[in-house]
Amino acid sequence: MTQQETIEFWKNLCFDVLSKYPEAHEWKPWIGGTLADGTPMNDPNLVFDLLHDGRKRAIRILQEDPQSQHDHAVWLNKFGEGVVDPPEVIEEMVFTYKSYRESSPIFSKLFNIWVDPQTTYDKMQNIVSSFAD
Repeated sequence: MTQQETIEFWKNLCFDVLSKYPEAHEWKPWIGGTLADGTPMNDPNLVFDLLHDGRKRAIRILQEDPQSQHDHAVWLNKFGEGVVDPPEVIEEMVFTYKSYRESSPIFSKLFNIWVDPQTTYDKMQNIVSSFAD
């Protein structure tokens, strides 16, 4: 699969999940491989990301090194915490994978929970913690 095909795969998967929610159109590309000044990030692992600016919630999907011991991993992060004012902190779910075929069903389940407006950061942290066990 080419890099562009990989991006399209994850983009389509994300928007399939988001299509169940009326606010789907509010999720937009986030970091998208560029810094604020337009400089390319050059992060070879970043595949796709989205941000819901109104909810200050994001998703980042990273392709893991094929030699990694894990097929996939997920964690939560408060992007900007300690650097920006609290209202500007972004709650993000980061998902890494080696093989999209094996990992995409797990991602879909987790992303569906993450985008639900009723899911709090703490609730998702508990889900992610149990996922890692």
